[in-house]
Amino acid sequence: MIIKAANGIAVPTIKPWKNEKVLDQVKMIEETKAMAFAMDIDSAGLLNLALMGNLPVSSKSVEELSEISSMTKIPFIVKGVMTASSAEKALKSGAYGIVVSSHGGRVLADTPATCAMLPEIRKMVGDKLKIFVDGGKFELVLMYSKQ
Repeated sequence: MIIKAANGIAVPTIKPWKNEKVLDQVKMIEETKAMAFAMDIDSAGLLNLALMGNLPVSSKSVEELSEISSMTKIPFIVKGVMTASSAEKALKSGAYGIVVSSHGGRVLADTPATCAMLPEIRKMVGDKLKIFVDGGKFELVLMYSKQ
C-alpha cells in the first residue's frame, strides 16, 4: 500500500460508513502505520453517496464518533466541519482534530468560504482541538495576512 511505502506519512480519509465497516477500515489503516485518519462527515457528501446507490453511509452522533475515536490510538480527525455545533460535536467525541471544509465549494455552490466560518468554529473549540482548513479560497490568505 502507498501509505506503508511512505512510512505512514499520510492521513487517509474514509466515508461515514456504519461503524462496523469503519472498524474494518481503521484496522487496515493501523496496518499502514498512518499518522492519523479522517472521516468526511459533511451532509452534502452523504447525499451524493446516497444518490449513487444503496451505500451504507449515515450521519454520525456524538456517541458514534466517540466509538470511532476510541477504536484506535491513531489520531482521529473529523472532516467537513462548517459550523460551531459540528465542531462541538467533534470535541465532545474525543476527536484529535477537525478539518473546516466545504469540499472547496464543489458540492454546494452556495456554501460559505471556510475562512468565513473559521472564527465561530475557533471560538467554540478554542485550543482543545487541532484545526485544519481546506478550501483554497483567496479570502483565507487575505484574512490571515491582515492580522
